[in-house]
Amino acid sequence: MTRTPYTLRDWESGRLDSRSLFRFVKGLGVDSAFYRSTHPDDAATTAWLDGSATCVLIADVIDAIRSNTNSLVYKNTGKRPPRLEPYKRPWVRSRSSRYGSSPIAIKEFNKWYYGR
Repeated sequence: MTRTPYTLRDWESGRLDSRSLFRFVKGLGVDSAFYRSTHPDDAATTAWLDGSATCVLIADVIDAIRSNTNSLVYKNTGKRPPRLEPYKRPWVRSRSSRYGSSPIAIKEFNKWYYGR
């Protein structure tokens, strides 16, 4: 309610009538938290307004520039360019899981698997 001089306490005390409060809530823009919580299917659209989609776009641009630069550097060398790791995206969880510290030898696999 920072766009008006009223707060919810004004509505509780009766200084602000329910009709005015309803008009205020109905008139909130798509950049408000209320709109995002009541329209979860519009998440892709509202992401551009709050800036979260911008971060994804910038990370993709960084990956594209690094890939092009890598290809140009190795163009006439006759060597294959090394595989680049994508730019670290903190909002994406890593899907790789590591179990144990080292691989199990073939001789020990049956003992490990069957528990003998």
